[in-house]
Amino acid sequence: MTVQELQSKQQSKEDVLDRPILITNAMDPSICEEICDKWMETVGDEQITVQRQHDHTTTLYDCTVQESLDWIMLKSKPGDAFFAFVEGLLDQGRLRQGALKDRLVAARENVFSPTDGENWFDYFPNPPTDCIVLAGEGATSTLHRDPFEWTGTSLCLEGRKLWRFLQPHEAPGHVLDHLQWDHYLDSYRLNSMAWKKGDNNGGHDDRKDHDEDAITISAGWQSDLSLYNDNDGDSSPHAAKTRFSARQLAEMTESQAEEFLQDMVRSTNYLAPHDDIGKILREQPSPSAVVAVVQHPGELLIIPPYWYHQTYAPEPSLAVASQRCGTRLDAARVVNHILSLQQEPKPTATDPSWREQLIESLLMGKNIDPKTTVDQIFQHIGATTSRHKQ
Repeated sequence: MTVQELQSKQQSKEDVLDRPILITNAMDPSICEEICDKWMETVGDEQITVQRQHDHTTTLYDCTVQESLDWIMLKSKPGDAFFAFVEGLLDQGRLRQGALKDRLVAARENVFSPTDGENWFDYFPNPPTDCIVLAGEGATSTLHRDPFEWTGTSLCLEGRKLWRFLQPHEAPGHVLDHLQWDHYLDSYRLNSMAWKKGDNNGGHDDRKDHDEDAITISAGWQSDLSLYNDNDGDSSPHAAKTRFSARQLAEMTESQAEEFLQDMVRSTNYLAPHDDIGKILREQPSPSAVVAVVQHPGELLIIPPYWYHQTYAPEPSLAVASQRCGTRLDAARVVNHILSLQQEPKPTATDPSWREQLIESLLMGKNIDPKTTVDQIFQHIGATTSRHKQ
């Protein structure tokens, strides 16, 4: 839907942000191209880490942004693909001076209702950062659901991406919730962010993960299974007989390419889920367990919590992954996520925990100041951790 259509639904109190939504006019494609060029001019010599996905293993390489594009644009292919998930580069002063960061934030914030309030992450001592996602032809992300249980966004700036989601909500013909998916996908938790008292420098520092004073405040869920498996070697009647490369895709007419991508994202003729996932899906009375979409430059995808998701790159692409914690939509869920990772005394009927009181207030829609509350949360977990160490 368009930004205007989403805003109209929100104004009518229709709750639509509990499912993935593709916003079609979040940013003009010409502006996307301008931002990509400016970003490269600014950070092309910065060091990043690139992943190479080959023979079911991942190898890491350190290189510059410019060098990574040479690999991603020219060498990546299905079965030997290059991928980079780069945090922090949008927060450098040079980019802020050029207003690139502000334009990207505006494109994201424009889709959310003013009634959802400020983004609480803006007040975190070391807030989650926007990430540049570079994907070469054939690259896939991991199959995962997000840490913090936030509302995520992905703004596509270059290339096209395929997305598949696993629906976690109870619905007609589909009975798996997110906890059941955790089990069936054999998922495991990954600590994604840590904090320690006195850390107010901002930015994520992986070294804190190994600091004995660090406090884990978020952990996501990841599965080693995949929603995209190459079945070119499959001789069954349902297997694909033709694969198009990114070059061939570029040589198609726009309508031919779009028809192929739409078929590719929805059909298992090209990229089938792992057999273990396929078995679960076949047991469901309805195919509604899987939601799929093709994302184009200028389109922003809203990713709700609890939904497992995974991307596939049919051609080289560049996107910006962001996250939000608004008062109405996310705060109760995000606060509960943070505090549930801490060791707290068990509440009693006459002495409910501070956590329960805060979450109840958020769920009831009470007027709560985000900055003050975030300060209280970090003071609380710091004090709780200190008591346990004593």
